[in-house]
Amino acid sequence: MKISLVGLPAREAAALTIFIHVGMKDWRCEPVVLRSGLVLSAADFFIVDLAGAGLAQWSVKAEADLLTLLGGRSALLLAAPTNQSWRDKGQGKGRQVLACLSKPYGGEDMRAALTRLVAGGGAPARRSSPAVAVAATVPKELAVVPLFASLQALRTIFPELQKHLLLARLLDLLATDKPYELRLSLHHAIVMHPAQGWVAYSAVPEMLARLAQHGGAVSTMSARELSDQEALQRVTRSAAVRASLDTFLWLIADLSLGRQTPPALRDAELKLHSMPGFTRIPGAGNLYLQLAAICVRLPQTLSGLRAVFPHHDPAEIARFMLLSTASGLGQLRLVEAGARAKPAPRAALQPARASVGFFRSMLQKLF
Repeated sequence: MKISLVGLPAREAAALTIFIHVGMKDWRCEPVVLRSGLVLSAADFFIVDLAGAGLAQWSVKAEADLLTLLGGRSALLLAAPTNQSWRDKGQGKGRQVLACLSKPYGGEDMRAALTRLVAGGGAPARRSSPAVAVAATVPKELAVVPLFASLQALRTIFPELQKHLLLARLLDLLATDKPYELRLSLHHAIVMHPAQGWVAYSAVPEMLARLAQHGGAVSTMSARELSDQEALQRVTRSAAVRASLDTFLWLIADLSLGRQTPPALRDAELKLHSMPGFTRIPGAGNLYLQLAAICVRLPQTLSGLRAVFPHHDPAEIARFMLLSTASGLGQLRLVEAGARAKPAPRAALQPARASVGFFRSMLQKLF
């Protein structure tokens, strides 16, 4: 489920993105910066801050402008607590649903409002095709962002990655942005479609773990480019496990590294295009959540992140950057030694209190 956040302040958009990604499985957010002549990209529905969109007070013209902006798609409208002008005024057309939620709102208020919006027909029904269903959980950006330069930078910073044969082979295939089948054995294979962001594999987890950690046999495995139709046929005609490619690659990279993170030989800048699916990644702690929340908003350098998280293991920060790039979720570029780092937002850098956890702390500040 893809949601576009329209007109929300940057801090609120970041917190809401984290809340939805963690609390609502397979839902993804895309903040939108309003500008003149903007045409919203495709999404299942929208969350619109009425004040931020310049539509704080209802009027016939404001409603017409809102409907034009939405283009027939459904939306949850966020209004100031004293503003009742939009309640029961905005009327959707056909299957379009418009719901209103007053600010400040709590996490349960937002969850309930989104659930009602979807239940009321506010988002299209999912198709039954398994391949399409998997692809629908992947952010659109993965299909269009070139990864070759990022992966080249990753290998320059972490040259020891070439020792991890399965991961290195998968990254080679990922960089082509074309569908491939990597034949693991006579009966097992990995089919990956980088442009559409999905993977299917018939190997059991134990086999994948063994190959990730001791992949001597990988060099003898054959890889074959597939057409889109052939890739989908491989998925629909087998009992393969289907998953989002970013999560699969993150887990393979994590398995390959084990407890030892290779040293970073250069400084680099990371910009996340989407939040990692932490609900599907075991062991992701508060540090990774905080790093992701920062890097999804502004590019951050490895040296800069280490400077603002001085009490955390520098290797863990490097590992986050490695996993984010290897999964295809981030764009990585080399920076010259001594280059000035862009400061991370101060509000996002405050360590979470252990008693309430990162999410509760952040959401309490917002809501």
